[in-house]
Amino acid sequence: MPFLLRKVRRGRWVLAAEGTGELPAEPLTDLNAASNRLSLWLVADDGSNLLEIITALATQADEISNVDVAVFDEGLVSSFAGGIEGSSGATALVGTADFHRDLVELKAATLLDVAEVLRYQAEFKHFPRPTVRAALLDAVAAGRIEWSAMNQRLRRRLQDEGIAPA
Repeated sequence: MPFLLRKVRRGRWVLAAEGTGELPAEPLTDLNAASNRLSLWLVADDGSNLLEIITALATQADEISNVDVAVFDEGLVSSFAGGIEGSSGATALVGTADFHRDLVELKAATLLDVAEVLRYQAEFKHFPRPTVRAALLDAVAAGRIEWSAMNQRLRRRLQDEGIAPA
């Protein structure tokens, strides 16, 4: 079964998983929904597209930095709310929009259910800045970045370093 991925701040969740009782409020800030939809990414069973997803997320950041994610079995949340729908994700990395998913028709209680899945059943992965940078620069060199769709601040920072699309 495929996996889903959500970008998070890993430290918040590690501390929450160590605790017992009610979930602290702080990890919930990583589950900000828009229009009652929670943005997720579909990870292949073998994880073969994981670095592509990390690169896709990096194109929307203000700067290149560490990326922390929670990866969990799709089946754990597929029955929540209105289910999971394909959607076009905000990314400048060509070929990755098909990996984007939304958990739809969310209610506050559903977000708490998702939080509990992340707290107890997700695997947290850390991608350090050098790994993210290398993946992003490889994508630029390969012509896989839609330059105009990249975060404007990130694009400016890369241009200041003399990095531009091929």
